[in-house]
Amino acid sequence: MRRARASITLAACLVCGSAVNAQAAPGRFELSWLAPETCPSGALIEHRVERILNRPLSVRDDDVLVVRAVVNQPARDQPWRVELETDNGQRHSSRSLEAASCDELAGATALLVAILLEPNVEHAVPLGAMPTKPTPANPSPAPASAPPLRAGPARGTPVRFALGAFGGAVSGLLPAWSFGLGLDGGVEWKALRWSLSGAYFRPVEQSAPDSGGDLGQGARFQLVSAATKLCLVQPIQRVSGGICSGVELALLHARGIGPGVHSNAQQAKFMSVSAGARLGWAASSRLAFLLEADALLPLGSRQFVFDGSAPAQIHTPHAGVQLALGAQFLFGKTENGASGPTTSFR
Repeated sequence: MRRARASITLAACLVCGSAVNAQAAPGRFELSWLAPETCPSGALIEHRVERILNRPLSVRDDDVLVVRAVVNQPARDQPWRVELETDNGQRHSSRSLEAASCDELAGATALLVAILLEPNVEHAVPLGAMPTKPTPANPSPAPASAPPLRAGPARGTPVRFALGAFGGAVSGLLPAWSFGLGLDGGVEWKALRWSLSGAYFRPVEQSAPDSGGDLGQGARFQLVSAATKLCLVQPIQRVSGGICSGVELALLHARGIGPGVHSNAQQAKFMSVSAGARLGWAASSRLAFLLEADALLPLGSRQFVFDGSAPAQIHTPHAGVQLALGAQFLFGKTENGASGPTTSFR
């Protein structure tokens, strides 16, 4: 009798143990969102997923869904992009999403996660951006829980235009530092910027040699210039920096002054090559400020001779420096025809 009771007890324990082992393991969901500080947080992504699903985030028992998203700061003229990796415990895949802004990219990521959790939300309204270029790591067909998403229209490469004004100073081409004002315009495409500018500088007076150091006898010089430059620019957030090279055409006008000096005017046209650096800051989507510094090297030999009581050379344009600080109004359009204001710096 005791043996019978022991057998019944052992059988009951085995049945109970089997029932415990047969219980389903709880589901596991993980979302890793690595993005710049200007992007929405991972908590906000999860909140958007809950809004799409209209329920708390969870997966069925025994199911696993791990999503890892990495967002890198885009270069200027490039869309925001996130690299996604998903793992449901049986299959690992990866894909890329692109959007015009990080907020739209976050919306597209939330929509994708929601579809992975519940495929029947595929027809939900997108949150402003759609994924492109799916790149599955495994060539096997995608499971029903991760259907491919429709790609949005391709974005054209922005072409931007700029119009502005600047104040500057120049040395070398004139006998002394001179300040002036100018206007410029430019076209930007990707990291390249081509500009055309014109400037007028205040007259500078120079005394003739052996005149005692005063301006009793000498000449007054006036400079008008036009320049074209090509710059290679790299943006970092709202600030951008780059290197430039170009050519400048100078018109230098001189007239003798003082007693006993023939006041006949002389003019010279000559070219200079320039090389320098450019620093910009985007105050808004329409307004940017620029600081440029260039070294100028005149080509050829240009001399101005003082023709007074004692003829003598009074000035020869030589290598110098030109500085400019200005503001620009920015606008542009894309290659596919869309237009609107834009900014050169982020």
